[in-house]
Amino acid sequence: MRLREDFSAWRCALASGAAAAAVVAVAGAVDEKPTEEYAGAMRALDTAARGLAEALEARDHATMNEHVIDARPAIELVQQYWREREAAGDEDVEEAVEAIRAVSKSVSEISVAVHLMTLSPNPVAVDGAELALGNMRAACAACHAAHRVEQPDGSYLIR
Repeated sequence: MRLREDFSAWRCALASGAAAAAVVAVAGAVDEKPTEEYAGAMRALDTAARGLAEALEARDHATMNEHVIDARPAIELVQQYWREREAAGDEDVEEAVEAIRAVSKSVSEISVAVHLMTLSPNPVAVDGAELALGNMRAACAACHAAHRVEQPDGSYLIR
């Protein structure tokens, strides 16, 4: 009988310890304020996405190309941030890593479409650019839904 009581007490202590560890783990996953560089990269990507949509609608290839060029350093910075978090063992960052990879792929596809559109009117390239832009926006939205926390003042924290 004593062994059963000891085991029951041990099991209860183990469960309490596990619960405490889970609370600490959740508490440890504090939302963080992005660096100014990261916030700037997000603004640059937002500007690029909006500008690409407008330029694509106007069939303004030169402006589209400028937005592609402007987006690339921002993509690199965001990729580096999420890779570092992944390498540090942060959980639940795979979605962000995949999202920024999809954004990079979409911008590359838009770049190819811009090149094709400058050679001659090319409805297939336009369709490709529209599809790539939609994929870019979807990847951004998925990552923001999972990893962005809006504050009352309108700023954001990274989850």
